[in-house]
Amino acid sequence: MTTFSIVQPDPTIPIMGMDPMVVVGLGTIMCGIGGYFAGSIAYGSLWRIMNKNKLKQIHEVCFIQFYFFVLSPTPFFFLSITH
Repeated sequence: MTTFSIVQPDPTIPIMGMDPMVVVGLGTIMCGIGGYFAGSIAYGSLWRIMNKNKLKQIHEVCFIQFYFFVLSPTPFFFLSITH
């Protein structure tokens, strides 16, 4: 760690063939995308742990609604409508 704090970076030397500002910009974008996905996964997992009972109720209701939708003849009414 001390090496990075002692060495002065040269902004004129390319990093992997790219301008240092481009590397910093790409790094910022990648960190934002990574944070978005990591936060979504962490929050979703935490919510599932905290709300196990609600999750079971939600799954039961969605399961019942889905099968009523699939088993009823009305889902395909839009196929018979002509414009």
